[in-house]
Amino acid sequence: MTRVRKGPGNCYARGKCVYYSKRLKTEFCGDCHRRSGCFPGDSTVLKESGDVLPMAELRVGDRVLAASRAGDLTFSPVVSWLDKRSNESGQYLQLSTSTDHRITLSSQHVILVRQKDQLVSRFAADVQTGDLVKVADSVNSDNWAPIVSVQPTISTGAYVSLTAEGTIVVDGVLASCYASFDHDWAHAFTAPLRWMPELFESHATRDDDGPRPVVETLKSFGRWLFPESESGHRAAEDDSVVKLPLLAAPAPAPAHASSP
Repeated sequence: MTRVRKGPGNCYARGKCVYYSKRLKTEFCGDCHRRSGCFPGDSTVLKESGDVLPMAELRVGDRVLAASRAGDLTFSPVVSWLDKRSNESGQYLQLSTSTDHRITLSSQHVILVRQKDQLVSRFAADVQTGDLVKVADSVNSDNWAPIVSVQPTISTGAYVSLTAEGTIVVDGVLASCYASFDHDWAHAFTAPLRWMPELFESHATRDDDGPRPVVETLKSFGRWLFPESESGHRAAEDDSVVKLPLLAAPAPAPAHASSP
């Protein structure tokens, strides 16, 4: 007789699948159609008004701290969501800096790292201790700080907001708005969405949960353009998380003592 895996909190009853983190050696519920690259819901952003807002409360039209491609801080409007799943849980990486800033993001998300006085695109999974990132608590206060630790964690919520600049300061650390693909390629791909968001979604639904069809189309094009992650333009799959099967192995039958 087979046994149905219940998983943590009975994932299947909630329409979720069970995943296992090899790094954390624990199970968690997640979207059965696993998606890449996000920030959790408790990540924070700084609005132009001075309010610090959880990502879960961010709305299209809010102006948040971001930066130009050269790294100059500015406030930039959120023009759309690339993905938004409020109840999703997943494995993230927490990058800590020497200034006690901690940014939590998925392994395929892009962060901008200083290299020879330039900001270069790097997937979170490839960030190493010593890499320099821009930290900022206001538009007039920024600095460079080295990464001092990279630790996996399980968090709830999966949010990817798109600003006009294509960057966003999250938890006081400058990051890209993009995941799965190199920042500059992704920024080029999303130009129509940044310039004319009203063509792709209505005002009434722009803050709804769920992936955006236009983003899925752009990702398919990116996978066609960069079929291999070895190119450096596309993130490698995270093999540290595996989906567990619906049916667990049958329990062994109890041994019976033989009759005398």
